[in-house]
Amino acid sequence: MKLYIYLSRFSLLKKYTAKFMVVAFLGIHIPLFGIIGALVLSSGSTVSKGGIFLLTLGLTLLATTITLFILNALVSPLTKTQKSLSNYLSTKTLPELPQDLTDEMGILMRDVNTMIIGQNDKDRVIQSLAQQLKQPATDSLLLINAAKNETDPAKIAQHLEGIQSNINRQIKLMDETADKYSL
Repeated sequence: MKLYIYLSRFSLLKKYTAKFMVVAFLGIHIPLFGIIGALVLSSGSTVSKGGIFLLTLGLTLLATTITLFILNALVSPLTKTQKSLSNYLSTKTLPELPQDLTDEMGILMRDVNTMIIGQNDKDRVIQSLAQQLKQPATDSLLLINAAKNETDPAKIAQHLEGIQSNINRQIKLMDETADKYSL
């Protein structure tokens, strides 16, 4: 992530793909620059074919190693985003993704973070709502059982009023929830 964030500071590398293109370009051209530099520096002397071959091979291996290392570092934001999403899905741990980067990967990380936080908020609301909706139903069941065992008509009427009150409370809660969340 550090290399990706560092490269994001350069105005020419505002796009995520531009970072890859620049790294690939440099990786391809390091051997060429090295050969040209060696030939220019040895302008007075002859350079053997074997020397050019070994220089080209060495620079190509060096450039390939550096390029692959940097490309792997540029993929790290994608890997971190995937791990953050998987971690949230398995443990409900909120991610710590950067929010201030403006290329495609930065926007993806910010959007994933926003989506996960929004989902976490919805999960908490649903859990709270389930508890709030359960209470009037539980109270009504208790009143129904009490009414079944009651012989006094006044007490039965009192239990029925309690049930009606619980149902009205539950309907009001559902209406308020629907209004609040535009359901």
